[in-house]
Amino acid sequence: GELSEEMGRKIAKVWRDRKVRNALKRNRQRIVENAQFFLNKIEAITAQGYQCTDEDLFRVRMRTSGVVEKTLKVCGKQMTFIDVGGQWHERASWAAEAKRCTHILFLTSLADYDVSMEEDRSMNRLTDSLKLFNAIANDKTLKSLPIITFFNKIDVFMSKLADDLSKSGNKLAESQPEYRNCESQPEYR
Repeated sequence: GELSEEMGRKIAKVWRDRKVRNALKRNRQRIVENAQFFLNKIEAITAQGYQCTDEDLFRVRMRTSGVVEKTLKVCGKQMTFIDVGGQWHERASWAAEAKRCTHILFLTSLADYDVSMEEDRSMNRLTDSLKLFNAIANDKTLKSLPIITFFNKIDVFMSKLADDLSKSGNKLAESQPEYRNCESQPEYR
């Protein structure tokens, strides 16, 4: 259902509470990374007649479940994208879909360096993603397919890393020991 303007005001009031924000920061694994963007503008979003912006659309996250196929025309050429869910229980379906592919697009969220897997809280999401990439890259049945890798959510990554480093912490080094000497915010250009 839709949220009323009154509900938007109530949500905004809770969101502005410093104690709520601090609690969410401490437990950021439980809140999706785009929540802050939408909560910061909840009153505008719930206002009557609100029109979503391009950035709103860009910030929406939808988890893939099962196999989703989309065909697009790009530069006059028809391309079919097959999106398979990344959760552990979804991975069994990948082999059948790979037979129809000419390329593999592998997306990895850099922002997940401090987030654990839903399926196994002891497993770090970025570590799991890197292990999965290694398995795909070394799979004999996929050897002939080019792999294009995208590291996304760099904006969220930079914000989280800066926050970690400002608190004399380094969760990136905890999850990825090769970055142990990362003591300053990396430059992003």
